[in-house]
Amino acid sequence: MINRILRLGRVRGLGTVLATHMPQDLNELILQLTNTKVIMRNNKDVLEDMGAKEYIDMLVSAPPGLALVKSIRFNDVLMQTSPP
Repeated sequence: MINRILRLGRVRGLGTVLATHMPQDLNELILQLTNTKVIMRNNKDVLEDMGAKEYIDMLVSAPPGLALVKSIRFNDVLMQTSPP
């Protein structure tokens, strides 16, 4: 059902934000078609699946708010959110 909704939205120029701690629960096609991913601290297997192999050592033990932004539109960017 999610695949269908995302495809219908994409055809009409609508963007979608998905947030999950377990990306392996999503259909592989969804992850392949995602233009931009914000990857935060997670375990090694998940980081490898998300394409963050070069950043595993840092992201496995990253502090809260540190993230890697991967996109087809620009090079990888590390970002840090400010605490509330």
